[in-house]
Amino acid sequence: MMEYIIFLSVCWGIWITATFLMDKSHPLRLKISIMSLLLCIGAGKFITIDHAEVSFSYLLLTAIGCFAIRQYPFIQLFSLCISALMTAMVFAGIKLFEMYERAWFLVDVKWYIVILVLLIQFAIYPKPRLWKNRMISVYMGFLAGEWLLFKVLSQASLPYKIGDSWFLDFFSFSMLIMVGIHELRILKSIFHVKSLPVKEKQTYE
Repeated sequence: MMEYIIFLSVCWGIWITATFLMDKSHPLRLKISIMSLLLCIGAGKFITIDHAEVSFSYLLLTAIGCFAIRQYPFIQLFSLCISALMTAMVFAGIKLFEMYERAWFLVDVKWYIVILVLLIQFAIYPKPRLWKNRMISVYMGFLAGEWLLFKVLSQASLPYKIGDSWFLDFFSFSMLIMVGIHELRILKSIFHVKSLPVKEKQTYE
């Protein structure tokens, strides 16, 4: 299987959407286009930071995440940090377990991580209006989990590249699932409103 196939497909899809399909007057159109293009270029390119090989795309994703959470007040930011930390621990814990006890996993490890993380995030943020919190928590949690996994492995003197092809493909796969679930919930609410009687629909709206 080609390395970075999911990550590059998602990034190219975002770039095409931002460049050719988004309204040219949209304030984020140029930023999204540039960031997605840089993510594509940075895939597979690593830089050394304090004896750690870090993917350029991983650093850029982290910078984008930090830029996104700057708008949140302290209380919400603290809550996001706690939920992201839980996601990070789930990611790093399952990956470590898979490295040493692979026979326990009947399917690809990414499914175990995604399902468990989804259960945790929907328990913390159950309401549909909190979908952005869920997205950011998972986004930052997986990035933090990759760093946490590196720190644990480095203590055992085991080499590990931060943001390699497996992680970036897994990251893209997970975020696609999160977006897909959100879109399904929107469609479900639309069909629910359309199926209501007129009086109930007016009350619902």
